[in-house]
Amino acid sequence: MDSVAKNKGIVKKYLQDFLRITQAEENSLLTQLVQDDNTHTYLVLTYGWLPNRFVHYVVFHFQIKADGKIWLFQNRTNRLIFNDVIALGASRLRLPT
Repeated sequence: MDSVAKNKGIVKKYLQDFLRITQAEENSLLTQLVQDDNTHTYLVLTYGWLPNRFVHYVVFHFQIKADGKIWLFQNRTNRLIFNDVIALGASRLRLPT
């Protein structure tokens, strides 16, 4: 298995696990996984109504580059993603500079 396919599976599993945990919590906001397997781009969006306003934001934004590196563009959580994704088997993860 090439590194792009391997890391794609790792990122998808990480995000699906995150969604399962998030959706189990009592919350008025919705969380959704948006994935594009052609460009290897994966987002988690949160959106919905709070008492007096509508919110919409990107929680996670990952992209897997042609060399197999996982790029993390957005993390709006306090989770240590690097440790979690490496524990799932990813070997290369970086922040864009």
